[in-house]
Amino acid sequence: MKYVSPKSINKSDVTARLKNATSDEEVIDVALSAIYHCDTHFAGDALFEAYQKILGANRLYLGNITQTFLGMHSTAYRVDDFIQEMRKDGPDPLLMADNIEGAIEFKEMFSD
Repeated sequence: MKYVSPKSINKSDVTARLKNATSDEEVIDVALSAIYHCDTHFAGDALFEAYQKILGANRLYLGNITQTFLGMHSTAYRVDDFIQEMRKDGPDPLLMADNIEGAIEFKEMFSD
């Protein structure tokens, strides 16, 4: 899978595209666009929805995107949910462990 430049889309487009996505790549593209172009809570919710739609190998991309989200938005919003999702069925336990560790670090930095 190849990352693409995030498109500027609004919340209703994100919601519709996530609902109608037919491929993991489309889900990841929409989640990435939400992270770059939407507010923190909406973007975090969209990213969590992406975890619900993607199983298997592409979950590693979501783990990477999760770290991008947490860092860009300087937040710990939904971090426990993301960590739980990353622990479920990551394709490569060692690589996903790096994402989990990164998420835990963001949680420590940005939790109230």
